[in-house]
Amino acid sequence: MSLMSVGGLQGLTQALPPDFLRFPVNASFSWTMLIEWLILIGTVYVVGPDIYSRLFSSKNPETAQKSVLFTALLIIPFAVAIVVIGMSARVLAPTLSPEEAFPYMIKVSLPYGADALVTASLLAAIMSSADTVLLTASTIVSVDIVNPLLHRIRGRPLSERATLRLSRLAVLVFGLLAFALAVSYREVIGLLLYGYSIYAAGLVVPVILGFYRKQLGLNAVGAVTAIIGGGGWVMFSKISLYESLGIGKAMALNPGVSGFVISIVMLFVGSRVAVALSPRRPSSG
Repeated sequence: MSLMSVGGLQGLTQALPPDFLRFPVNASFSWTMLIEWLILIGTVYVVGPDIYSRLFSSKNPETAQKSVLFTALLIIPFAVAIVVIGMSARVLAPTLSPEEAFPYMIKVSLPYGADALVTASLLAAIMSSADTVLLTASTIVSVDIVNPLLHRIRGRPLSERATLRLSRLAVLVFGLLAFALAVSYREVIGLLLYGYSIYAAGLVVPVILGFYRKQLGLNAVGAVTAIIGGGGWVMFSKISLYESLGIGKAMALNPGVSGFVISIVMLFVGSRVAVALSPRRPSSG
C-alpha cells in the first residue's frame, strides 16, 4: 500500500535522491555507524532474557536451534518492508520525523478499517514484547536478587507466595517507570538506542564469556562488576559532565562501544580481585 501511494518501486526510486537508495552505507550512515549499530543492537538479541525465555520453552535443543534460524530469516522481509514504508513517507512528507513516519503511512495509505486493524496489530506486538520483558525483569529482581540476598541475611529465602507477590509488585513498579520514561522522552528511536547501549555494554560481555568462565577464570563478582561498569559508563555518557570534560571526544568512540571495552576489563579485573581476596581453603592433604 505504501508503494502504491508513491507510484510503485519506480516512483519511489525516482522521487528519492540517489544517496537514499545506497546500501548498506551512504552519506548519512557511515561504515562506523553500521558497525556500532551491529554491536549495540545486534548483540542484544544474543543475550536478551526475553529470547532465552522463549528458547527454554522448547521441547528440545533441536527445536530451539530451528526456531532461532527460522525467526532470523523471517525478520529479513519485515525489515525490508519497514524501510520501504519509511522511504515512502519521506516522499510524501519529507519533513516528518522518523517516529511519525509509520503512523502517517497508516493514515494516508490504508483504506478505512484496515488502518484500525494495523494499529491494533502494532499494539498487540508491543504488548506481547512488553509483558515478556516485564515478567523477566520482575523474576530477576525477586528470584535472582532479593531472594539470595535475604537468604544470606536471615538464613532462609522468601516463601513461594511472598516471591509471587514481590514479582507482581516489581511488574507494577517497572511498568510505571517505563510509562513515565515514555511520556517524558518522545524520541523513540533515540531512547531505544540509549537503552540498547546500556544493555549491550553491560550484559553482552559477561553473558557470552560466562559460557567459558572455567577456562577464563571468571566468577560472579567479575560479572557484576562488568555489568555495573559497562552499563554505568553508558548512563554516565548522558550526563552533561561527560561532554563538558571532553571525555566523548577523547575516547573517539560511541559510549556504548567504549562501554564494551570497560566491561571486558572489569570482568577480568573483578574476577581476579575476587579470587585474590577470597579466603584460602585448607588443603585436604
